[in-house]
Amino acid sequence: MQKTTKYNLISRLLFLIFILTSKKCSKKDIISEFSKKNINLSKTTIDNYFKTLKYNGIKINSESKKGTKQYFLAPIEEKISLDDKTELIFKELKKIIVSKKNYYDIKNAIYMFYKISLLYKKEDIKRTANFGYFSTLNWFLINELETHCHNKDVIEIEYILPDGKSRNITIHADKLVIKWNSNRLYLSCTIGESYLFSHLPVDRIFKINKTIRKKACFDLSTKILKYTTSKQNLEEAGLSDNETIIKTDNEKVTILVSIKDEFSIVQRLLYFCPDVYEISDEKIKNTVLDKLKTTEKLYE
Repeated sequence: MQKTTKYNLISRLLFLIFILTSKKCSKKDIISEFSKKNINLSKTTIDNYFKTLKYNGIKINSESKKGTKQYFLAPIEEKISLDDKTELIFKELKKIIVSKKNYYDIKNAIYMFYKISLLYKKEDIKRTANFGYFSTLNWFLINELETHCHNKDVIEIEYILPDGKSRNITIHADKLVIKWNSNRLYLSCTIGESYLFSHLPVDRIFKINKTIRKKACFDLSTKILKYTTSKQNLEEAGLSDNETIIKTDNEKVTILVSIKDEFSIVQRLLYFCPDVYEISDEKIKNTVLDKLKTTEKLYE
């Protein structure tokens, strides 16, 4: 329990340093920033944190602005040396953060430790900022991927295969994740025209070649189905909110749909019959065929 309390205090102090190196803040601003992380602080607690930082050689300055005190990190005349004890604490904190397997927490922690590393002497900056595997990643590329995931864009990437050769792959970006059984960062997506769900290691993505389609509307957190029907069917029934047209060919149209419930999609496919030429999911296809056979028997 004491160890957990100790690391909680240190992580809060580090976050406070990070806040005060980013901008000048009132105590109300500081409380607001901590509340975003579900941490409730009082002004008295903040004063105690200021005293702890001062005791460790990090002074907090203040100035009045429109009657409100603004706090900021005082310029450090002499850079701090990273001692073995502090380095060990930093390593343990980083392990705890990585163990949570939350991409956004790790990303924010990397930036926070980088800002904190600037307080240390030149020879200690790398050791302070180092986040192991995550420090080796291309974060400019990751930020681009994050934007595409947020927008649910269809993009083409250059991907490095296990044999070292590269290949251009069209994907529908979903989200960045750290899998439960690994500390590796992955891009969750569907690949190519098969629309098979996959996780691609981010360290194997060399670059983004181009954006093929922005803000593709279907939801990748649900099951994906591809089916082909006639243009006339689609004109009569209209396109649902969870559907996207991915191909048109003469009198046929191929549609991608995120399945919210199987009953609804089965009913829609039955409505389109007999002009349904392809259903990518075997289970749903068999369900549709069984229902058609049952209906046919009723009229024998």
